[in-house]
Amino acid sequence: MEQKPIIKTSCRDCLFAQWDGRTQTGCEFDKINKYKNIGVVVEQIVENDMKCYTINALCTTSRAITWPKVSLKHDILKLKELAREEAKIYTDCIIICNEFNKEKLDVTIKDALNQTFKFKNIIVATKDKPTDYIIYCIENIGYKNNWELVSINLDNKPENQDEESFIFDEAIYKVKSTYYTIYKAGDRINNRISEAIDYAIGDVLHRFLVATPGKSNGLIIQKKVSEAVNNFKESDPVTKIMEWIKTEIDNGELKETQINQFITTHQTILDYLGNTNECNSNNCHA
Repeated sequence: MEQKPIIKTSCRDCLFAQWDGRTQTGCEFDKINKYKNIGVVVEQIVENDMKCYTINALCTTSRAITWPKVSLKHDILKLKELAREEAKIYTDCIIICNEFNKEKLDVTIKDALNQTFKFKNIIVATKDKPTDYIIYCIENIGYKNNWELVSINLDNKPENQDEESFIFDEAIYKVKSTYYTIYKAGDRINNRISEAIDYAIGDVLHRFLVATPGKSNGLIIQKKVSEAVNNFKESDPVTKIMEWIKTEIDNGELKETQINQFITTHQTILDYLGNTNECNSNNCHA
């Protein structure tokens, strides 16, 4: 089997590499230790008489001296803040509506809009009465937030698939962010879930493909997995993704030792933030 090229990041020219003379000792983001902790290969090599690290992964906060935002006005803390802002992990929110119900929509839309770190896009997916939804979205989501209404034609629905999963399948094509959450109208949404996804992936480096709801609502799914799986018509998303993961392991594309990283839970993601009980008590549903 042909081996895929390994993506590597060299720390040699990175602004955030920490040095003792010509030997790198660490990283301002502590990425050396974080990558090691999740099993990513980190090597110390010598380049031009400089002993530095290379990481067998794409480091999203690696920045060279030529980075346009480098300025004498910015100290290292400000540069870290700017780099982390550029590396934000954005999430879309899909809300599935089998029928128009203003009361249920009010609950979920309010929670979706009340995120501590905004969803990049809110996708309302329905099968009927598009006029009612258009008016609702304009009045309740407004023009300050990115939203899209998807009206699904059920004429193409396979006989063996229920309406809800078919709407889900069709709505996925509208996702633009790296990750998306999916809820039913009437579901409550933890108001820190989007922030938690960004923190878990961007700061803790927790790599996952899907997060199951546990005692809460909804799913969190990586968009690329949806594209690889193609559709969820034959089974529920978690089962279908697990089948895909097993196939990828059998084909040597994924390592079986990483299986626990692929499937996680909402609570695991939220726990990374700590103090989750401090969120709005009326909107905190972990």
